[in-house]
Amino acid sequence: MPRPNFEDFRYTGASDETVLNNVVATRKHIYASTNEFTDTVEQKLATFLATPSDILGDEILVRMTEFADENGRPSGALFDSLIAQSTGRRVISTNLPGIDFYGDSSTNEAQRLTPNQAKDLRAGSFNKVGSAIIQAVYNATLEFDLDPKFVILGNSMSAAITASALNAAREKAIKIKGASFAEPINATPSSLLKLGMQFVMSGRSAEGYIAMNPEIVREVSEPIMTIAKRAMSRNNYLYATALANGSMIDDLGLIDHLKDVPIFMSRGYGSNISPEDGFRLLESHLSQVADVDAVVFGDKNNPHDHPYVLTVQSFIDAANNILERQ
Repeated sequence: MPRPNFEDFRYTGASDETVLNNVVATRKHIYASTNEFTDTVEQKLATFLATPSDILGDEILVRMTEFADENGRPSGALFDSLIAQSTGRRVISTNLPGIDFYGDSSTNEAQRLTPNQAKDLRAGSFNKVGSAIIQAVYNATLEFDLDPKFVILGNSMSAAITASALNAAREKAIKIKGASFAEPINATPSSLLKLGMQFVMSGRSAEGYIAMNPEIVREVSEPIMTIAKRAMSRNNYLYATALANGSMIDDLGLIDHLKDVPIFMSRGYGSNISPEDGFRLLESHLSQVADVDAVVFGDKNNPHDHPYVLTVQSFIDAANNILERQ
């Protein structure tokens, strides 16, 4: 089978390392309330804000968090900063409830999944988690004294969380300026075993895509095995269970608030994790009201696979696609 042309995702964004290092150094970090409670305390999620040297617009890019990931890692700081500096927009990211590897241990209790969130994930829905994350992002934005106008960037599992966050944004009257769905997985159901095997198989091309990131990201990126071990946690199992359920369109809820809102969708031609039928189903659903641009990367001779979402460039391109259609 032909190999994908990884060069299609080589980083071409901001390159002044002095400026980038300053964006990383000035990245802000707070614990933002979700307005929810664990068994004992108010839930607060680690939330980060990266600000570019030149701000070209007041839209705030919300980089949703992927499976088994968290944003306190050094490469997470660089991802946010590279996206911010390359788009001229502020970038916010927040940890998933129950996922925290870098924080002070004193914050562990506040970042736990609430009982209702865990119950919702077991039932196959991301609604409670998506609502908590968009609320934390909104509260953090107010604390940073910024205007909450959000462009949400979702990929892989975080595309599922994006769907639920959009639903919660409608309920909370939070302004959404655009959203992306890269490699959406749970538009149709799958078995957990099948999904796990597909992730393992797609890992064969991961290093090729990771190599397209700037050297400064590659230098601080964690070994694949470190990430894989963290993926085996109990909370990640709950997230995986919900991911296999195929609940994305249900989790989106009513979509009237997305009328004419620019949406960017993408999948790799060779991706089994984001199947064509689910991708087209989601595209058709969103196109009823939103301004949807759906792209398939590659073809049978250049079969791009799921791990293209590990590239910084894919985030920048998705953000620019949406920003250019404002």
